[in-house]
Amino acid sequence: MTNAIDYKTERENDINNIKNSVRPRKIVVAGPGTGKSYLFSELIKKKRDEGKINFLAITFIGKLGDALADDLCGLAETMTMHGFARQFVLSQYPSWNYYPRMYELIEEDLKAEGIKTFEIGDENYKRKTEHYQAVGDADVVHYAVQICKESTNKIPVYDLILVDEYQDFNKIESELVDLLALKNEMVIVGDDDQALYGFKGSSPDFIREKYDLANTQFESHTLRFCSRCTEVIIKY
Repeated sequence: MTNAIDYKTERENDINNIKNSVRPRKIVVAGPGTGKSYLFSELIKKKRDEGKINFLAITFIGKLGDALADDLCGLAETMTMHGFARQFVLSQYPSWNYYPRMYELIEEDLKAEGIKTFEIGDENYKRKTEHYQAVGDADVVHYAVQICKESTNKIPVYDLILVDEYQDFNKIESELVDLLALKNEMVIVGDDDQALYGFKGSSPDFIREKYDLANTQFESHTLRFCSRCTEVIIKY
């Protein structure tokens, strides 16, 4: 007869393996109720004990960001990916503004000029962006990526960046995460079984590629145990 697993000890072992790792970039696959917020708070507390104070937590949508901010109790600056990109872009272009529906406005202008085919960041789109000196919901992450690619010295630096709900990030958002990882210690958490936003280009492939053992840039971890439900429900 096999011995029962000591879930509490094993859960703490999973957390400590991540906390004590010296690798600067880590990817953590974690399902519902496995202690993602607890992990984030423990990582920040460890850094604070080392004298670090500048932390950023990025998540997917506003409601999740609010919940994460509540969980972290002010331990880290917490914002959505789009909120972070907006703050960053406008800090680089102080004379620019944020207009959420900028894409629709540019689309209307280009159609009036007889230009029906375009994409964010191409010559015509950029021309209109510079004319209005504004970015919006659809293009702000693109411009944040371009700023970082043009000069890596402009990549913001924190003592630790935490990324939550990574399975819901799309290609351009994932690219911005990779650029931030060039200059920052980073822990990314997500669950490829919870990817819900394929209609906006999100894909679980981004978290799976980072978690893959062939990816030597990120150290792979897992939070294995759900503490949200009773054992009989979890087994079912």
